[in-house]
Amino acid sequence: MNIVHYSLLFFVAVDLPCTILLFGFYSSSWLFHVDLIPKMFAYSGYTSTPLDFVIMAILRALLLATLSIYLRVSDRIANLKMPSLGVATAIYCHTLVKLLCFSEHPVLLTYPGVWMTVGWSVLAAVMFLMLCWQLTAPRLSGYGRLEEVEQSSGEESKLRESTWRLTKLLFGYARQQWKWFGAGMIFLTLYALSRVFIPSFTGQVLAEIAAGAGMRALIRSVALMSLLALSR
Repeated sequence: MNIVHYSLLFFVAVDLPCTILLFGFYSSSWLFHVDLIPKMFAYSGYTSTPLDFVIMAILRALLLATLSIYLRVSDRIANLKMPSLGVATAIYCHTLVKLLCFSEHPVLLTYPGVWMTVGWSVLAAVMFLMLCWQLTAPRLSGYGRLEEVEQSSGEESKLRESTWRLTKLLFGYARQQWKWFGAGMIFLTLYALSRVFIPSFTGQVLAEIAAGAGMRALIRSVALMSLLALSR
């Protein structure tokens, strides 16, 4: 076992317990409440339950364990960079969608545990991607894999070389234009967050109009909505 496998074991051992323990912060205070954890396992609707984060943690553990076992018992070369990137992207998108669901219940957005869970989910997606890439990286000690490369047919080798070359060109282009891609990712994240908060502030504006909270509160709410609308 090398450092990658130890890192995998540590991540799998920490991911699910950490996800569950964060349920103890699903209250308006920053104090940890153990009694909140079993309450979170009582299904109360998709838009308010964080149970799917537990399912995603179990899925990450199963995928990493399956990949690790497969690489140990098989001599075949597994290039899973793009599939693992797809899984990590799906986890990231699920996190943003779940945050949008939580915004249907404004009180949930005041819970520090919600933001801790969202942050951990994004971090876990990145760690999952890095572990997959490290596990599938070719190593000189894998004699069986080297023999398979030597025995592969010329046509299959050309196809793999062509695909790998295209992938390298795409990543090279992305590396050269990282500023634009980074700006695009930031913009998409801000856009997703604005989609989360605009309904909440719309309801707040309507509530303040109905309650007659005054012109100052109305101007503040409209100004916040205007700033959020700029990112749409």
